[in-house]
Amino acid sequence: MHQAHPSPHSHAHIGHIPEVITKFRLHLNPPDLLSCVNVSRLWHNVFIAALWETIDDTCFAWPTILQNHDSYDAQGHKDADWINSLFAKYGFFIRHLRLSWPVMIEAAYADNHCVRLVSLRIFPRQVTDKQYDEPRTHNNLEQLGDPRPLRVRLQAITGPVISAIFDGVLQPSMALSRSTAQQLRDWRTTQIYWLLALANPNLRALLLDWSLSRLARIDSDDFIYDSLAKLPYLEQVEVPDIDEPDLTRMLGQLPNLKCLYNHSYLTKNKSAPARTFNQIVWLSTLSTVDSLMFFTLLSRLPNLEFLRIHGMACEKVNTAAIMEGVLSRLKILHIKIQVMKKVDRRFATRFLPWMPELVEFGSRMLWSETAKVLAENNLKLKIFRQTQDYQSLHRYQRLKPKINVASILLELSLGLKTFNGIHHRITAQHLATHSWSCAGLEVFRCQIVGLPTLNKSDRVVLDNLSAIGSLSAEETPLSADPRHINVQGKQQHWLNMHGIVYDRLASLIHLTVLDLGWESRDVWKLEETIVRPSDAWSEAPIHETLELSLASGLHRLAPLTKLEVFGFDGVNYRIGKPELEWMARSWLRLKVMRGLHASAEPRLARLFSPRTVLREYMQTLRPDVVHEPAFPLGDNKYEDHLQS
Repeated sequence: MHQAHPSPHSHAHIGHIPEVITKFRLHLNPPDLLSCVNVSRLWHNVFIAALWETIDDTCFAWPTILQNHDSYDAQGHKDADWINSLFAKYGFFIRHLRLSWPVMIEAAYADNHCVRLVSLRIFPRQVTDKQYDEPRTHNNLEQLGDPRPLRVRLQAITGPVISAIFDGVLQPSMALSRSTAQQLRDWRTTQIYWLLALANPNLRALLLDWSLSRLARIDSDDFIYDSLAKLPYLEQVEVPDIDEPDLTRMLGQLPNLKCLYNHSYLTKNKSAPARTFNQIVWLSTLSTVDSLMFFTLLSRLPNLEFLRIHGMACEKVNTAAIMEGVLSRLKILHIKIQVMKKVDRRFATRFLPWMPELVEFGSRMLWSETAKVLAENNLKLKIFRQTQDYQSLHRYQRLKPKINVASILLELSLGLKTFNGIHHRITAQHLATHSWSCAGLEVFRCQIVGLPTLNKSDRVVLDNLSAIGSLSAEETPLSADPRHINVQGKQQHWLNMHGIVYDRLASLIHLTVLDLGWESRDVWKLEETIVRPSDAWSEAPIHETLELSLASGLHRLAPLTKLEVFGFDGVNYRIGKPELEWMARSWLRLKVMRGLHASAEPRLARLFSPRTVLREYMQTLRPDVVHEPAFPLGDNKYEDHLQS
């Protein structure tokens, strides 16, 4: 019998066509790529480059390997020699490096293993380790009889210079609590990462974390500028150690530079661009700038779309002359510290009108005039972002924006998509009398406060009335007790106000993030008195907030079918198992819940026992939902350093 041969275009042959399998390699993660290279020789040849294109030593198996690489129990002999052999074998394929371990930086540089890099990011793994903490015994050094100045005595030791280019430019940083071996290693690592960068003249991105200056310092701006000049294709740059960046010099020698992360201070005498540079679109600086510098940046960098500054002074200048009558194209402006109330009007009237393309505005807090002008004049505004979330809403720690100022944006800004300002508050009464125009809102992180509450005695009375109401008229006479009537009136007001708030939130049918609270306890006190956690964590939740119970009207939020993140940490909620069951059924897209997370401190577990019961129950209902804290203790992910 004749046996039909499969068509050359059948599924059996698809896996043998390099052009086809190449198409989907970009959609696979490293573990999948590793599996693919073991399928066949053809697949190995197709996928091996993609597998080794990017190395990030904080991902996948690397952290485990590196934690043990210098010990006797290194898994599978995966020691420094093994790491070096990997770079020797596959360095040709590597295009992107994100490294924090000295052994990885050494291996990448050794014998020109990696000379075809497109991006290089270096950051010190030890930045949060104790050896970089300030020693608590500095004063004791005065008793040692050392005549040298304290600053000199605290300097780290210096090691050998690997290349002559570092002669006279490399200086030790503070020794702090580092061992001698660590100081020598850091001294060498600083030289290695610069040499690695210079060995890759086609680099498009060089991101050297600001904290690398803790290892050793480059004490020469000329060295940094001359080194960058040897990398003319750079599009993104972040470098530490420049005290007063000369933007004219840097931008002049980097014609392709689009993004600059600057951790020093801009000065009008040295930093202000002396001429127009069209290439830069993204600028982040730690500097507080005055009006002249601010408008000079906008004028001389006409294609600038993103600007992050630490703060600003709003003194009067001849803006029209500086800007030459041309409005800025700036789309995103972040000011890390707040525009102060006393300069609110000046900022709103003198600055914002020059930025009509503004899509996102970020500040530590919002003020009335700024909010009003943003809504009325910056018609393309879609996002307000609080630039820094404090660890807690505790009365000693929280930011205190003016009450109801958030409502101005929500009332007047038609195109607003995101209000991300959890320290801002809107009262329920204000909400009841002011309509919102931002029907397309997708992210709402804000407190709603001032709701009426029912105390314990009120609930006892209502329970008794409910029991009486369940009896027949013959069994129970009608009660005209004034106290009962008063409590029933309170309950009706409580229901009405909850209903108004629920209905307002339910009208925002595009919401994907609804966050109504934040950590409310005194986390600073906790860190100081961890041995007595019950005292440190005695602060009550935020008062007069949504109860989030079915009895209060939680079911009215059923229209929020797109909700992915729901946060109620710190809210004085009465969520129980019935409420969790309702959420599990009604919000099928829910991915993250903030408010039932486990304690980061084991000694506090007993204080979280009610939360634990609810979290475990929710996990049985929806194991796919992740429970995370609003602001984990010791977590700095909310710092706005290098958030692109």
